[in-house]
Amino acid sequence: MAAAQRAEPAALPTAEAAGPDWRTWILGAVAVIAIIGLVPLWALVYRAWVRSSALPTMPLLATPTATIAMVTVPDVQGLNWEEARITIEAEGLRFTLEEQTGAAAPEGTVVRQEPLPGQPLPRGSEVRLYIAGPPEIVEVPGVVDVPVEVARNWLEQSGLQITVGTTWSTSPISTVITQEPERGTQVEAGSVVTLTVSGGTSIPIEINANLNNLILLEQAELLQARFHPGDLFSISLRWRALAPIPTRYAVFVHLIGPTGELVAQEDVEPFHGAQPTNTWTPGVSLWDLHQVNLPLNAPPGTYQVRTGMYPQGQPGSRLPVVDPGETSAEFNSILIAEVEVGP
Repeated sequence: MAAAQRAEPAALPTAEAAGPDWRTWILGAVAVIAIIGLVPLWALVYRAWVRSSALPTMPLLATPTATIAMVTVPDVQGLNWEEARITIEAEGLRFTLEEQTGAAAPEGTVVRQEPLPGQPLPRGSEVRLYIAGPPEIVEVPGVVDVPVEVARNWLEQSGLQITVGTTWSTSPISTVITQEPERGTQVEAGSVVTLTVSGGTSIPIEINANLNNLILLEQAELLQARFHPGDLFSISLRWRALAPIPTRYAVFVHLIGPTGELVAQEDVEPFHGAQPTNTWTPGVSLWDLHQVNLPLNAPPGTYQVRTGMYPQGQPGSRLPVVDPGETSAEFNSILIAEVEVGP
């Protein structure tokens, strides 16, 4: 059997003979050429920089800013909002409205403003106006026979305002005698209630009754308001001539009893004839004292004190009362006051 033949190993590839690296050379050459190309570019940049630095520096111009126009806030409190609008817009300002309830002012009236008057604001700014809303309706409390300070507190707590007048009265001093409007009246909040308060009997009684445009009965002074039968009733009357008086007039002082009857009287010229009316100087006031004796059988009750004038000796021709002033008059007889006569 033939001997097995062994396969010879394959021959290994032989390395090529070593030679120059052309790729590296080519890349290097490209790099050198690029650097050489940058040289003139750098020169141009350098020359431009040198030239620019040699030029004078121009100053920077500031950008002008707009000037803000300022205005003064006008005072519009107390004006109707329409009037306030015209005033505010005339100053170049805007406005907003806000209703304020319970304000003691007519509806639509400016009761407050923000900012306050006189403050500077940029033109076009906003001013807030607070205006009175619809009035609240309240009921007037009764304060007659109440001390005036207590009455004041009650009325103010109800949202009302008050005015006070003092008059002659037999009621305790500082006590409310009358009120207007009366108790229970429905009024707007902020309305005025007028109180008449007792000043006692030591103050004059305001009358201001006009007799035929010749004489004015200005006041009466009655220091006592309670009497007994047999007492001496005294009263002083303050007269003033309005024009020259050609006639002598007598003054009557009558005490009218509880049932309307004439109980006592005095009829006499002023100052018992010492200064008759035809001697009076216009514009000059005179105090004239009168005294009346109450009869011992005078019935108890409330008496009216009345007075007036008539030509001397003509009691049926009384001087007409053309204006009763602060009191009342009937049949040309002026009511002065009411007094009490007791047993």
